[in-house]
Amino acid sequence: MPCFILDIQVNTFNLHQHGSLSNEKAPGTISLLHRYPFELYWFSDGLYIKSADKGYAGCIGGKVTMIGNMKTNDAIEAVRPLVSYENEQGFKSNCPFFLQIPEYLETQNISNNAEEVSIKYLKDGKEASVVFKKIDFEYSGMTGLEATDEWMEARKNNSTPLWMKEPDAYRYMEYLPESKTLYVRHSVISNDGKKTIADFFKRMVNFIDSNNVHQLILDVRMNGGGNNYHNKETVTSIIKSRKINEKGKFFCIIGRRTFSACQNLVNALEKYTEVIFVGEPTSENINFYGDTKTETLPNSKLQVNLSWLWWQDFDARDKRKFTSPELATDMGFDDFYNNIDPAMKFAIYNYQKRKTIIGFF
Repeated sequence: MPCFILDIQVNTFNLHQHGSLSNEKAPGTISLLHRYPFELYWFSDGLYIKSADKGYAGCIGGKVTMIGNMKTNDAIEAVRPLVSYENEQGFKSNCPFFLQIPEYLETQNISNNAEEVSIKYLKDGKEASVVFKKIDFEYSGMTGLEATDEWMEARKNNSTPLWMKEPDAYRYMEYLPESKTLYVRHSVISNDGKKTIADFFKRMVNFIDSNNVHQLILDVRMNGGGNNYHNKETVTSIIKSRKINEKGKFFCIIGRRTFSACQNLVNALEKYTEVIFVGEPTSENINFYGDTKTETLPNSKLQVNLSWLWWQDFDARDKRKFTSPELATDMGFDDFYNNIDPAMKFAIYNYQKRKTIIGFF
């Protein structure tokens, strides 16, 4: 994608996107970015304060109506020029992060300074406001599920949905005996130290072969990519499993964080397996530029990571901007609060094989 950069004395962070900027300090530069102690999420019914430091407990779960000087929708559009994305799903995924950065809010005239910001929100039918003070920037981790110490989340504590269990784990597997379903969350296409992707999917296949498994659910909705040369073990494991690789027995949950090397994985599953995609569209083009290389700008010494390698998994005439789910679901705030996963509950558990039009002739 085209990228134009003004070479000035600033530094910023790496968003793990194609064409991103690095937070590694070069000689003579200072990292200027901070953040506010809250996390936003763009649910189907609006932008909510998904989690925050315990000191701001009262606002957690509030629907944001105003950020600083702007109404929510205006603030969202104000940061659009700053966000790296390839389709609207990518923008939907990355935009809330930019709304948590004090310097960006000030630059875009959303707030009057980079020290604090006022947020108005609706909660329990009442409007209220809270003022957040900036803190040092914190890296959120690899899986996108990691919990921050001393923070609270807008969820009932009576249970934890499958997709949020063991949040630090790159991969997680659980058997659901009532539905004879094996659930597998695959969050990062990288080996976790000595815990390799190849070994994990070998264990998955062995479990399927040795147990009464009727369907497999592979969840990659939180997978932002990694090394796509690790995808072979995942795809071949599923192809080999004749017990599972049938229409109506293998489901893959995708979403707005499904990106980069995970788009390559989704592409391979579409081409070589009997997968049914569930959830939201991915945030990556079907064919795309990837694999960043780093250049250091001469004046600011700012390190810029730009995509350079073309990955073409499908026909050159395939212009799809994302992979679409066959069974579409979206998560509202009430779903999240009540630990309900629409992709699992409404799409997969209630799925029934339907005849195609060919089946009637």
